[in-house]
Amino acid sequence: SLFTCVQELYSSTTLRVLSLSRNCFDNGGIFQRLVNFSSNVEHLDLSHNEIIGPIPSAVGSMQSLSHLYLSFNRFEGPFPESMSNLKSLAYLDLHANNFQGSRWNPEILANLCSLQDLDLSENNITAELST
Repeated sequence: SLFTCVQELYSSTTLRVLSLSRNCFDNGGIFQRLVNFSSNVEHLDLSHNEIIGPIPSAVGSMQSLSHLYLSFNRFEGPFPESMSNLKSLAYLDLHANNFQGSRWNPEILANLCSLQDLDLSENNITAELST
């Protein structure tokens, strides 16, 4: 399987960049599978998949992430509290997802002290961002 191959590669190298974009992962279970062997991954690209629902809390276990690409999926709802554990995250791309109205919690993003680049374009957010 794809995960067995990636896991074997990871165990024999110091994998820092992992791109799994343009696949068809249909739910957030991908995060739980990745968290088991992604302790050194700094750049994770899961863009252009069919991941539906909220961002899973497992993402907070990937504390070495500096770049997280989640654009062109169907993420929605509030961010998991565990996202505030991503202290090294400098780039977060949430472009073209289903974050809507005021049913999301941007205060989680305020805890990302290294965040320099945030893309929330092409969502349907109506809540105000406060400073």
